[in-house]
Amino acid sequence: MKKLSSILVVLFCLCTLSSHAQSVGKGAFSFVPRVGIDFAKLSNHEIYSTADYISRSNKAQFKLGFVVGANVEYMALDNLGIELGFQYAREGTDHDLEAGELALDYINVPLIANIYVVDNLALRVGVQPGFLVGNDADFSDDAFKKVDFSIPVGLSYEYENFILGVRYNIGLTRIYKNNLAKEKNQVFMVDLGYRIAL
Repeated sequence: MKKLSSILVVLFCLCTLSSHAQSVGKGAFSFVPRVGIDFAKLSNHEIYSTADYISRSNKAQFKLGFVVGANVEYMALDNLGIELGFQYAREGTDHDLEAGELALDYINVPLIANIYVVDNLALRVGVQPGFLVGNDADFSDDAFKKVDFSIPVGLSYEYENFILGVRYNIGLTRIYKNNLAKEKNQVFMVDLGYRIAL
């Protein structure tokens, strides 16, 4: 938590010291449809396989998924945009060979501060609740918590209204209802958006 607080303080200082403008000015609204891919896995997730009568561990690996949605951004200052999004994301985790994969489908609602440190380049940090809408596991949806919280951090660069973004969602919530399970979502995301002034 102390590290997170330090990061937020640094970002705030960058915001107040920087005077660089980006493609829209203070008070402007814009709509940004986005599409992208994500690489997701569960932290602290490990299952055991008994194939060929040999018990061996299968640690979680990153699973390729996709993201689609849209954001609305309000420029509170010339160098600070507040962005609210609505995104469908396929997350989960992967395993070696016979262990297969776990796909978790979320509707995520990120609230992000875009801090423009130079023209068109923004640092991004915020909070994101996610709502589980499906999974491909063999067991019931009741095994999973319905709401997941994470902290997205990343960068974006804008050119000719196209916005390329990269970010990492730091999972805060254990995904299983079972109190003994410690798995949390870890998601790297790359997306491309297009800014439409409102």
